[in-house]
Amino acid sequence: MMLRSRENNRAVTVDLIQNIPNPQVFQTWRQTIYILCLFFLNQIARPGLVAQDLGIHMMSRDQVFLGRNPAIPFSKNTIIGLPEGSGILDLQAGKGDWLVSQKDGSRKISLADGWEGLGQETYQVGVSWRLRSFFIGKKFNRFQLGISHELEGNSLIGFNRDLAGILAFGNYGYLQKQPLAKEQPLDLEIDVKNEIFNGFGIQLGYLFNRVSIGGSLRYLSGLQELHTEVNQLELDIRDPLSITSREDWKVYSANLVNEINLDSIQFIPFTDLNILGRHPGFSGSIGIAYQSPEVLLALQWKDIGSIRWKDGTLFSRKGTINYSGISVPNLLTLDPNVFNSIGDTLRKLVSVDKMVSQYRSQLRSNILAEFQYYFLNKWNLGSAINYYLDRRWWQVMAGVNYQLFEQLSLGSQGSYNASGRFNIGLHAALRLAAFNLYLNTDHIQSLYPTTNLNQFSARVGISLMW
Repeated sequence: MMLRSRENNRAVTVDLIQNIPNPQVFQTWRQTIYILCLFFLNQIARPGLVAQDLGIHMMSRDQVFLGRNPAIPFSKNTIIGLPEGSGILDLQAGKGDWLVSQKDGSRKISLADGWEGLGQETYQVGVSWRLRSFFIGKKFNRFQLGISHELEGNSLIGFNRDLAGILAFGNYGYLQKQPLAKEQPLDLEIDVKNEIFNGFGIQLGYLFNRVSIGGSLRYLSGLQELHTEVNQLELDIRDPLSITSREDWKVYSANLVNEINLDSIQFIPFTDLNILGRHPGFSGSIGIAYQSPEVLLALQWKDIGSIRWKDGTLFSRKGTINYSGISVPNLLTLDPNVFNSIGDTLRKLVSVDKMVSQYRSQLRSNILAEFQYYFLNKWNLGSAINYYLDRRWWQVMAGVNYQLFEQLSLGSQGSYNASGRFNIGLHAALRLAAFNLYLNTDHIQSLYPTTNLNQFSARVGISLMW
């Protein structure tokens, strides 16, 4: 929003959002989106949608881990899976420097510097993490059975260059930065998703001679969820003194956002939630495997299911809003009460509809195929292909594993995905009697400090098997 002042017959244009001290009344939807994005960036920095790590499947014959094909036979008769944790970060945010070093050695988010490295495509920041509390498995003559519990979270922010520019520079500042903003309305893209839920699972496998089949069923209990549905978010800033927005968007939230206002977003503290959740859902996986002393082939359809979010909230806006600036004789002698009047007007214009809503969110159903070939009693060559049905997105992996000692195996893998990224990873397993420790990262750069890290993955787990 703009004010125009006449000083000595000279027109002075001022971007209030950028230049008025303490401009609470001018917290338009720009600040609302900004707060929302920073909240989810903070969620990501603390541990969200990202593909799984594939290198761990180089150890699927010997280890039992989250996401393993339920049809693959256990390597031992009794499995006690102790805690396991995994996390993946995927940062696709251009070539700009979003974190700028300060004099005191700290680093702060700089939207302006990050914007400089953006092109015309859509960018995203995503995080996925999973924590297993326990797994208990038992193999009988031809059957194998397992029960487990895990906690899973996914976060995603998608955005384009114009959205980042408006947040960084304001409407008047962006006119100076982006010539196209003077010629046509801006089409702003934003996609936000966050979910956390429990999974209580049971799996069953039946073993033929070399072929085995299996399936798993999980009861899901949701803790919190939020996602956006944006049909239109267009901003016309061609006239510095008049802003027109055309909006048609929805925000669904369950136990996360309590209120969306002009000047703030009220979040429900995570500490106030029931850790067991209260939003029910189910998911399942089915698989088939072939195993011989030399070869392992396995195919799995994973994460088929959804969660029903009860007592959720739907926030929405639809319509065209135009706000023109005001003219004052002298900005320096402006009556402060005019800000309250403008604030009240904006709150009426930029109101958000709110209603109680029940809705469902789908899990990221995907297909995983894997192959391993063992030779010379110590070597293992393997590969895996993973395809996500909803996003039509894929990744492939090929790796090698070597049995260095009876107690220790080491390996490395390379992966490539539909985003055009190639990564090199490492995996290892330590076996001391019944005790097992396994580790994996699909991104070797995760192992050393860097200021340009755009992908990160790590998994570590322990188990007892005999």
